[in-house]
Amino acid sequence: MKTEYQIEREIWQEALIHLKQALPIRQARINWEVHVNKRVIDAIVRFDGLLVPQYLMIKGNLRPETIAGVMILKDHIPKPFLLVTKHVTLPIAKRLKTMGIQFLDTAGNMFIEQNDPRVFIYIVGNKYQGKAITNRARLFRNAELRVLFILLCQKDAIRKPYREIAQMAGVALGTVGNTINDLREHGHISNMRSGRCLNRRMNLVDKWADAFVEELRPRLNPRCFTTEERGWWKNTDIKAMDICIGGELAAEELTGYLHPEVATVYIGTGFKMFAHALKLRKDENGSIFVLDKFWNTLPEVEGNTPDGIAPPLLVYADLLRDGGARNVEVAGMIREQYIDK
Repeated sequence: MKTEYQIEREIWQEALIHLKQALPIRQARINWEVHVNKRVIDAIVRFDGLLVPQYLMIKGNLRPETIAGVMILKDHIPKPFLLVTKHVTLPIAKRLKTMGIQFLDTAGNMFIEQNDPRVFIYIVGNKYQGKAITNRARLFRNAELRVLFILLCQKDAIRKPYREIAQMAGVALGTVGNTINDLREHGHISNMRSGRCLNRRMNLVDKWADAFVEELRPRLNPRCFTTEERGWWKNTDIKAMDICIGGELAAEELTGYLHPEVATVYIGTGFKMFAHALKLRKDENGSIFVLDKFWNTLPEVEGNTPDGIAPPLLVYADLLRDGGARNVEVAGMIREQYIDK
């Protein structure tokens, strides 16, 4: 099975073909994994003629739900940077152009803006017709994402025994072994005297948040409800009902900077008790969005988060999924205060 980096290189090579067809570029020399300001940038590419060097952000898929992550990362990547992906639809292309984000895809769609020497190119509407490219490596699929969640919530979790990690994540023991092996193959694990150490954690956070939205979240039995109980979270025995609050409501608890409109609730065995206590009614437009918990127990999360509040990593991913300028702003605050440390 291909690694995430092999997939990224395939995407770049196919996208580069279209870039050379659109612009008089003879050669593109690329350096992978460039370290800048405690972050590993996917690559920097230098061209012979016309284009100035570009820092690359490579994403396998780009959907409306994952653009928010790009909006946050664009302020942490040196300029100019070029977003390279499998395919950019027309609505997403217009949105990226409005935000001033350069892009290039494997179908030949692109937006490149440069002032010296003057270059402006904007091509949209091309449908993907190239060879099939695997969307995600095994490391960023369903079961492995559950293991990564445990490992990213607490820095020392990587040093725990496989069996303990498997119990916490609610996965088979072999899944933990596969995940650790894949992390090592991707260069995300080094062995220290004190035990295993997770490398390039911020890059893993980026990839986990995107993959969670696309791969794992839809599998968590999402459903919406409404209730007449106002401020129910203040009077609910969260621990007894096996509830963990995420999304906007959790973000308000963590930052005090958001007025939640929807409460995202991750719930385990106590759903019937929860539904009865709040007299929940199914409602597609309801203010309570319920998802199944995808873990058994969590390691102690750094940052002293309140009881019953989801780990900041999960709150961050929820906010990116929900989108909106205010949610993206608060997601950036949570990332800075709780995650990128």
